[in-house]
Amino acid sequence: MNNIENIIEFPNLNLTFNINPIAFNILNLNIYWYGLMIALAYIICIVIVSINDKLYNVKWNDIIEMTTIGIVFGLIGARIYYVIFHLNYYSKYINEIFNISNGGLGLYGGLIFGFLAIWIYCKKNKIDILNSLDYICTILPLGQAIGRLGNFFNIEAYGIETNTFLKMKIYDPIYRMF
Repeated sequence: MNNIENIIEFPNLNLTFNINPIAFNILNLNIYWYGLMIALAYIICIVIVSINDKLYNVKWNDIIEMTTIGIVFGLIGARIYYVIFHLNYYSKYINEIFNISNGGLGLYGGLIFGFLAIWIYCKKNKIDILNSLDYICTILPLGQAIGRLGNFFNIEAYGIETNTFLKMKIYDPIYRMF
């Protein structure tokens, strides 16, 4: 039986997808498409960036450390940002602040905290921040695009209604309709 909340249709292409947000299960642990896409984006981007190792005069190990620190602090910042903008809820349910299993990350907080972490790392290690950002930012759009596939599998962040040829029909649980 199909869950209507997991269905995406492309009516003009005569395509219908019933998408399970869980990609697979390992040892009773659900691995979600969204997390898988984010991890895949990071791995692909790091591999591509490694090809340009000498181009920006930044050491490979520094890039690995910078991106790792940027991701960790980016996640922390994304959660802080989300909690701040949903303070009415989290002030009542303080124990839920650290529970990210139901989602709740804000992109802008992740970008701000991630950038600040990378900037501090560069300052501390006397690394040219502009070269480092050039090195990282050349591949960032690809990482963002791969990560957005996670939004597709989550059936979220889908935009506004359209009548173009490639329009999608999804079930929106808030409005209870396609």
